Amino acid sequence: LIVLNKIVLALFKAPGVLCYFNPNGEVLRDGDSFRDHEKSCREQEIIPLELWANIRFLHVNEAIWFMDTVGNAQLDLQDVEAFYPKDKYKAEDIDHYLRNVTLYLMSLDRTLQSGEEIDGPGEGDLSWTMDILEQGAIEPPRHIVRLYPKGLGEDVKKALEAVGRV
Repeated sequence: LIVLNKIVLALFKAPGVLCYFNPNGEVLRDGDSFRDHEKSCREQEIIPLELWANIRFLHVNEAIWFMDTVGNAQLDLQDVEAFYPKDKYKAEDIDHYLRNVTLYLMSLDRTLQSGEEIDGPGEGDLSWTMDILEQGAIEPPRHIVRLYPKGLGEDVKKALEAVGRV
């Protein structure tokens, strides 16, 4: 993907090139935002996840919201989805959290197990639970890591049942 970024940067110099689209990660970027983000990540020596994988947001019901990654398979990783109470967390914090969990998955040298605990966004007390599943809550079909605050499991299950998913 780093090599692909270099190719994209070169293509942006060609006349008529308007944007970059990565269908595997559902990412669409114009030239300026692509260059700015790629440069910033290169200078900070971090991988440019936002150029490869997108974060999506859904309103599940009045109490629970949902965000997920799409595109982590390009990194040979599961996508990550988070169900969270809207009154406790901000969407931008969950966005950042999902990116951090992706980086955490990249560093693992073991297989995750359903029921494991993980720190929540901005937290350090293993306050969230993870489920390892063959299918996510929404398309596309893919293996996922589902995250939610401890004690919210039944609410997540009910919310998924209400929209025809389990």
